[in-house]
Amino acid sequence: MKIAILGFGHAPPAYNLELAVIAGEQLAAAGHCVVVGNSVGTFAAAVESAASNGGQTMAVLDEAASVQQTLPASTEIVVVDASEKHQRIATLADAGLVLGGAGGTRKLAAQLIAKEKPLVAVEGTGGAVDDDSLPNSIRVVDSIELAVEQLLATLGG
Repeated sequence: MKIAILGFGHAPPAYNLELAVIAGEQLAAAGHCVVVGNSVGTFAAAVESAASNGGQTMAVLDEAASVQQTLPASTEIVVVDASEKHQRIATLADAGLVLGGAGGTRKLAAQLIAKEKPLVAVEGTGGAVDDDSLPNSIRVVDSIELAVEQLLATLGG
């Protein structure tokens, strides 16, 4: 299964980076592919962690983001803009894990929900998670371990 990581690209809190590393490790260990839409911040931490733990990774980057930083992604897809990026990720991913984030997180979450794909967010990660701007259909839990466990259970493994 492909799990999209949603969160902050630039200047993420250190806590979110720690969670992204744990998520990358756990998803790789469970045999799932980590999908990201940026090459910095939370996204880079999740991809690097998954890759260093033998996991598959996929980066769907818009043309501007594709030159920011090189990721150890198994697959890289470059698209024209953020709108196309969000559409592509929503189509490719089976589910999403939300670790904070702002406008891009809100847009991608809405597209994933429209495609009836499950999302789980970790409380206390800031931005869209803590300002109540995400739809109520997103399950919010208090730890990364519980978030990954619930997401995988929802997907059947």
